[in-house]
This record gives sequence, C-alpha cells and structure tokens, in this order.
Amino acid sequence: MTWSERDNLERRGEPDRRFVSLTERWELADYINRYLSTRGITRTPLRVEAILADIRRFDGSRPVLREEMTAYLDAIYLS
Repeated sequence: MTWSERDNLERRGEPDRRFVSLTERWELADYINRYLSTRGITRTPLRVEAILADIRRFDGSRPVLREEMTAYLDAIYLS
C-alpha cells in the first residue's frame, strides 16, 4: 500500500480506518480525543501536547496502525 502525505478521500471505511495519518492534524486530533475518552482520561491542552509529543517519538512501522499506536500509548499512560 502506498501512503502519501494526504488522505485519499476515495478510500473510506477499511482499510483507511485502521491507520492513523501522522501528517493530518484533524485525524490526529480525532484520534487523540477518542483515545482520551475511551481511556477515561481528562482532556486538557497539556495532556494533548504530551500525547502529541509521544506520538512523534513513536518508532513503529508506517503507515501507523491505530491498534499499534493505542498499545504504545497505553504502555505510557496506563502502566
């Protein structure tokens, strides 16, 4: 699969939903908001910035699978 800097608007549902684009601000914001709400973590500007910093340090494969990113963040925030 090729992965460009932009979202392919023709690709919807699966497999697009399985991945997080690290270059799309709106997609990262949505992912972070969902992550915080599903984990019962209060959303604050400092928390969002901390998660963004952790995401930038993520050293996983590209494109980034949501479940890999979630497991990575869980190891940081739920341990």
